[in-house]
Amino acid sequence: DPTEGGIGAAVHEMAYAAGLRITVELDKVRLYPVTGDVCGLFGIDPLGLISSGALLIAIGTGRAERLIARLHAARIEAAAIGSFEAGRGVKAIRNGKPTKLKWYERDELVRLEDSRNLAQNEIQPRARKRRSAYLRGDIREAKIGEKQSR
Repeated sequence: DPTEGGIGAAVHEMAYAAGLRITVELDKVRLYPVTGDVCGLFGIDPLGLISSGALLIAIGTGRAERLIARLHAARIEAAAIGSFEAGRGVKAIRNGKPTKLKWYERDELVRLEDSRNLAQNEIQPRARKRRSAYLRGDIREAKIGEKQSR
């Protein structure tokens, strides 16, 4: 269940729990185009997003093909995205080349919201100070505050 920390965290958690290495082919992970677009706008990794409704299943290779066929017959998207092998950790592949798959300790949306809140907390006191100065009629102080906040 790739909720908190998304697919990235879930793959790492599965490898850790199994005591094996997972090789994951990131190109096989289904990503809706709009999700990629929105993540690109905000500079967040879609593999670190909460993925409610998704399910990662560890199953033998021969059984995986049958399960995927049955899921497709039921109009449920499914794909084999990786495999287990002796070793530890995660080996990620993208475009046929090794890459890193980050273990997200928290969801990327939570991280984005936290950074937005931090920025708001830094901006709001200055904005309040400028507003107070303006209401007092101290135009000079209001303008100085305005220049500092830019």
